[in-house]
Amino acid sequence: MAQEACPILIIDSNPATATQLQQQLLGPSKLLNSATIQLDAAPSIEAGFELLLEHPYRALLLEITLFDDFHSHLHSHAPLEVPDVPIIIISEVDEEVLAVRAIEGGAYGYLLTSRLTGTTLLYSLRFAMQKHAQLKALIAPAQQQVQEMEGWEQLVRRDVAPSLTAQLFDAGSLRETVPDIFSELVEDYGRLLDQALERRAYRIDATSENSMRALAEQLGFLKASPRDVVEMHTYALRAKTAGVLPEKATAYITESRLTVLEVMGDLVTYYRRYFIGLSKRRAYPRGKPSS
Repeated sequence: MAQEACPILIIDSNPATATQLQQQLLGPSKLLNSATIQLDAAPSIEAGFELLLEHPYRALLLEITLFDDFHSHLHSHAPLEVPDVPIIIISEVDEEVLAVRAIEGGAYGYLLTSRLTGTTLLYSLRFAMQKHAQLKALIAPAQQQVQEMEGWEQLVRRDVAPSLTAQLFDAGSLRETVPDIFSELVEDYGRLLDQALERRAYRIDATSENSMRALAEQLGFLKASPRDVVEMHTYALRAKTAGVLPEKATAYITESRLTVLEVMGDLVTYYRRYFIGLSKRRAYPRGKPSS
């Protein structure tokens, strides 16, 4: 019976490194989650993206010097055009700043070629694939919430006077239009991340539901869009992970994924209540219906 295949892509401009990785991963005894590893190598981001668009890779091993170029190419494509695969960074440089930046940028690991073994590489790939699958399952509700928010926005655009619609949704991002208030929101969200980290460190059962709901209501009052929530999350996370140890940065990133989902969910609830109330006012413009 044929083994299931597990395709892995390597993007590395150094042929020697790509050869090293291939030698460590290929072989009759090298199985990943009971699947036979199949490796493809690309010497550049351009060549790597061509392969990514053609094949369903399970993971990507990426040279650290190509990390920025990878994200630039990623942003130049439509969100659903490039397959979502877990990334592990390969580097010849033992540099903490680079490692933190890679993890903050979404990588699941930072491996040094000088210390790399086949066992370490297999373990890292298995860890990245499992965590990525868990994260995708976790993010799925958030994607539904964003779609629902966009649906409410479209309904309001359709049913509300154009002048009011422009006031609600077309005023630009909060970061651009009210930078002082946006900075305060970032600080408030940062405090939520600190609280989440304390609960994780000290195993405290207390929640921050009231604080999250208050922040979501403030965002709703300001007519924030999903983009505003993402920007608030990004700026706060960047501030919290700057200059901290890799372990703490990773903890912040992990906790922030849950926190942003909860804030987004509370904001969806706020807009749902807002639109329902708006619809009732439009249905009875002169007051309550007669009994």
